[in-house]
Formats: sequence, structure tokens, C-alpha cells
Amino acid sequence: MQHKNPYSGFTLIELIIVIVILGILSIFLVPIVNSALISTRVSASVEILAQDIQTVRDLAGTKHDTLWIVFDSLNEKYTVYKGPSVATRSIMNHPNSHNEWIVSFDNATYKGVDITSETFGSNGLYFDAWGDAVVGGSIVLNNGEKTISITQLSGKVSIQ
Repeated sequence: MQHKNPYSGFTLIELIIVIVILGILSIFLVPIVNSALISTRVSASVEILAQDIQTVRDLAGTKHDTLWIVFDSLNEKYTVYKGPSVATRSIMNHPNSHNEWIVSFDNATYKGVDITSETFGSNGLYFDAWGDAVVGGSIVLNNGEKTISITQLSGKVSIQ
């Protein structure tokens, strides 16, 4: 008759070996997962920004008002304004949330997303009362990982 050993199980050495192997694997996997997360956040940010540009273009024509998107690369955000001139414009409320239309990439949702540059100047991208883009240009995110281009007049948005 066989007796069961009441102390059967893993030895301390076996547990330490498993923990060491998991530690070594995590050294290699954490940067890969982090890179994938940043890439996903950048792609999501580009889609949100492109959709906001198209929405602002459509609203400018619908409301017969000049609408502006001003980019602030130092603070990683953009703000949507309404009004006929720089001197008289005011921050617009987002049509869905009715809060001020300010999108900041400087938070946990967009961690790792960087507005590297934009070519619209201090006035930003703006659409006249007919929904035409008065200027064309581009926004570069994460040192060229993604670029959004806007065509003058048509306001067509392209993502590279």
C-alpha cells in the first residue's frame, strides 16, 4: 500500500525558477505591449481629430459661421472656436456634450500622443461660412508616425 506524502507540491527552487523565467519574459514583453498601446492611441487620436475636422467643416456650412480649430502643440491640445474673426471668436461648445470643445492629448486616454507640429499658423485651421477651408495644411503626430492633411477650399481630410 502506498502512502501519500503530505508535503507533496512544488519546491521553493521550482517556484523561484518560474518567477525568474516570468521576470525575464516581462523584460521583453512590456516594451512591446507599451509600443502597441501607444500606436493604438495614436491611431485612435488621428481618427478623432480627423472626425472633428470634418464635423467643424460641416457645421461651418450648416451654421453659416466661421469656425476655427487652433492647435497648441506645447500643451498637446486643440480648441474649436466660432466667430467671424480672430478678435471676436469664442470657444464653441461641442455639439454632443455641450461642453467647451477643447481636446487635450495630455491625459491618460491619449498618453504617448504628441502633436509634433502643424502648418496652419497662429490662427489655426478655419472654415468660412460656406464650409470652405480658408487655408490648407497638415498636423503631424508623434514625429511623423501619422500626418493629417487638409486640402484648401474643399477641406478634404487625408491621413498618412
